[in-house]
Amino acid sequence: MSLIYINENTFLKKTDSTIEKLDKLKVEKNDIITSTLSIKDVITYTFKLPLSTPKDQLDTTCDIQLYENAGLDLNKQYKHFYIKKELENENVYLIEALAIEEDLLKSKFANIIEKTNYIDYISLSFLTFSEFYNLYEKETKRDAFVYLDNNQSFIAVYENGEYLYSKTLNPLKPLLKSLDLTYDKFIQLMDTKGVNKENYDLDDFLMANEVDKFFSDYFMSINNRISYGKSIFYLDNVDNIYFYTPFNIKDINTLKDFWELSGVNFEVIKNEEINLLDKLAVYYNENHYKDKINFSIFPKPPKFYKTKTFQLVMVILLSFGIFGADFAYRTYQNQQIQTTINNVAKQLKTKQSKLHKLQTINKIVINKMNSYNKEISKIHSAIEHIKKVLQTSLILTNQQKLSKELLIISNLLKKNHLYTFKIDKNDKIFEIGVYTTIKNRKYIAHFMNDLLKYNYQNIQTDNIQIINNTIYTSIIRFSK
Repeated sequence: MSLIYINENTFLKKTDSTIEKLDKLKVEKNDIITSTLSIKDVITYTFKLPLSTPKDQLDTTCDIQLYENAGLDLNKQYKHFYIKKELENENVYLIEALAIEEDLLKSKFANIIEKTNYIDYISLSFLTFSEFYNLYEKETKRDAFVYLDNNQSFIAVYENGEYLYSKTLNPLKPLLKSLDLTYDKFIQLMDTKGVNKENYDLDDFLMANEVDKFFSDYFMSINNRISYGKSIFYLDNVDNIYFYTPFNIKDINTLKDFWELSGVNFEVIKNEEINLLDKLAVYYNENHYKDKINFSIFPKPPKFYKTKTFQLVMVILLSFGIFGADFAYRTYQNQQIQTTINNVAKQLKTKQSKLHKLQTINKIVINKMNSYNKEISKIHSAIEHIKKVLQTSLILTNQQKLSKELLIISNLLKKNHLYTFKIDKNDKIFEIGVYTTIKNRKYIAHFMNDLLKYNYQNIQTDNIQIINNTIYTSIIRFSK
C-alpha cells in the first residue's frame, strides 16, 4: 500500500520512506489517494465564544455563528470544520471556522476523480508545516512560514510546533501582470537579477522599481500579519521566519536585515526537486488521513462484497442452490422409487395400499405447504401494516394534549414565527421539525438560542433545506 498525493499536474507516490515523482498517475488497488487545499480555496471566519459555553453545545453554537455571520449561502451545501483554541487571558474560545462549497470541491477535483474515482483525504496546506520540524531537524519555537508563488501566498504561524493562525498575502500574479511577463520569464528574471536594483540595467529602471516596491510592500504585509498574532494570541514576537518560493531569488538575503535588527532569524528555504508544500503535504497526509478534519467528499467505493449488488447476487445464488439441491434430491428419490417399482412388479398388488397411503400423505404435505404460504403472506401483510401504523403514529395530531414543556416550546415557536410539521419526544429527547418562509429563515437560529436560555441541552440540527425556493425546513433535536 502506498500514499498517492495529487496537486494539479503533480503526482507523488510515497512507499515506506521513499517519495517518487510520477510522470503519469498510476494507482494500485489499495493505494491511499490524497490532495490538499490552499488558504485561498476556503472561507475562513474567526470569532470568540465564552469558555463557559458547554462543550456538548459548542459545535451547535459555532454552526449558528458561521451561518449567520460568515456570509454563507443557505441554498448551498458546505464542508466545514472548526479549529478551537482556549485563550485563558480572555476566558474565551477562539474559533477559526473553515468552510468550502461542495460544488467548488466537485469542480476543483473533477480531473482527479475522473482518474481515481475517489479521494481518501484532502488536507489544508497551511496545516502541513507541523511536519517541517522533523523533516528539516528544526527546533520548535515561535515560527512564521511564508510561502510565495504565482497563484497563492500566505503566512502560517506556529508556536512550539502547534498551529496558531494563517493569513493570506499578495501572490505574484498582479506583479507579473504589471511587468507584462510570463511566469517562466519572471523566474528567469529573479534567478539572474533578483531583488537588488544594482543588478538591473538602466533600461530596466521601471521594472526594477516595480520589483522593489512589490517586495517592500510584501515584507511589510508579513510584519502586519505577525502583529495580528501579537494582539490576538499575546505572541511577544516570532523567533524565526522561514521564507520559501519554488524558484530562486537572487540576493533575497539582502532583505532580511529588517528582521535581524528586530531579533528575528530570517531563513530562506532552499529549493528541492519537489515543491516544499507538496513534500510537507505528503508526510502530513500520511500521518493524518484518518483525522476528523478531512475536506474530501469523494469516498472510496465499498468493496464488492459489501455492495447491494453482491448481496443480491448471493441471494440469487443461494436461492438457486436451494432449488438445485431440492431438484437433485427429488430426482434421486424418483430414481429410487422407479428401481423399487421394477423390483417389486410382481408384488404390485400388495404394495398398492402403501402407495395410496403415500399419495395421501403427499396431498397432506401439499396442503400444509399451501397453508404455510398463506400464513407467510399474512405475516408479511401484518408487518407492512405495523410499519404504516408506526409511521402514522409519529405524526403529531391535533388531538394531543400539550404538556407544560410543549407549551413553552409552542410559545418559542410562535415568538420566532416558526411552524411545525413534526413533534416527537422519546424519553427526554425532543425532535421538532420546523418550517418558515424565506424572509423569516433567521428565526430558526433564534429559536435554537431561545432553547439554550430555557436550559435545553444537546441542541443539534440537520442542514437547513429549501422547498420550492419559498420554505425553509429543519429538524431540531434537544434534551431537557
